[in-house]
Amino acid sequence: MYNEEEFLTHLAVNENVAASTQKQALYAVIFLYQEVSKQDLDLKVDAVRVKKSKYLPPVRNHPNLQY
Repeated sequence: MYNEEEFLTHLAVNENVAASTQKQALYAVIFLYQEVSKQDLDLKVDAVRVKKSKYLPPVRNHPNLQY
């Protein structure tokens, strides 16, 4: 069983998720603790963070498009 920090690190290192996916998981954990469990969560989570992708998809022009 993972704790919160191990889970978020696992997502970044082993599952190769996108930065937005890891952030969504963090907010889901925070929601679970605050709203469902009614517990305070120590927000000093020191998990490995995913680096945002610098990849930009190529833009291709279709010959029939007019600008």
